[in-house]
Amino acid sequence: MNSYSLSVEEKIERVLTFLTSSPPGEENDVFNDIRGIINDDQALQDNIVPTLTKLSIERFQVVDIPDTALKTMITQYNQVEDNKYVDFNTKKAIVFDHLREKVVSCEDYEEESTLEELRSLVQKNVVGYLEDRYQEGVGCTFIVDDSKVVVCIVGNKFNPENFWNGSWRSSWIFDTSSGTIEGKVSVHIHYYEDGNVQQISNFDFNEQLNLTDDNSELASSIVKKIRALEQQYHRSLNDHYSQLSQKTFKAFRRMLPITRNKVDWDKIINYKIGESIENMSK
Repeated sequence: MNSYSLSVEEKIERVLTFLTSSPPGEENDVFNDIRGIINDDQALQDNIVPTLTKLSIERFQVVDIPDTALKTMITQYNQVEDNKYVDFNTKKAIVFDHLREKVVSCEDYEEESTLEELRSLVQKNVVGYLEDRYQEGVGCTFIVDDSKVVVCIVGNKFNPENFWNGSWRSSWIFDTSSGTIEGKVSVHIHYYEDGNVQQISNFDFNEQLNLTDDNSELASSIVKKIRALEQQYHRSLNDHYSQLSQKTFKAFRRMLPITRNKVDWDKIINYKIGESIENMSK
């Protein structure tokens, strides 16, 4: 079967992989390219929403809460219904349109939980951590199954004018029954001036905390542990970049010809053909 015999639905299914693997901050550009490929907006709209929903949840999409100066996230941890997500800080539930990327409604949402005091104290500590380390970042805390407190942090830096975008996402699940804290950090960076370089890295953590009946002390311990582990990961990334700069790139550069000119890739094939003819004439 060639590409010209594919149905519109089959074409959409194939090109949606471009969207799910798109760099942070560039999803709309990829979406517009997909529109040009499919050339059928109605069919695209009918088939693309599940993929957009999955992408929003996986990337912890940050959204504004109507009538407030606050933000919340779209995650699996605060999803209560299809397209409905709870913000525990404002006690609001928003309905989010993933296709148009906007909040379409907002309502009061109150759910009793024995962990609300702990969650609120954790959130307070998270805000202090963000002010210190992620000035433009967003952090939200959620309650899951009335037994876990979840912290999600997003730090995005988008600079398309200078051809780079980057995203930091981390999630931390504290189990109040076992005292364990499980974390996952994801970093995605894209630099595309005169090239196309991406770094995608993920790292998982699993640590044990000492349980205490003092919620204020416990909340402080949770965020201190998050801070320590994230700083540890930051340092490992810095060491990695230093290794690339001091050793890997230098070793690679010494293998290249020192001409002080850019390689004309369009002429490479001509160089090879000329070389072959010269060898045949000997």
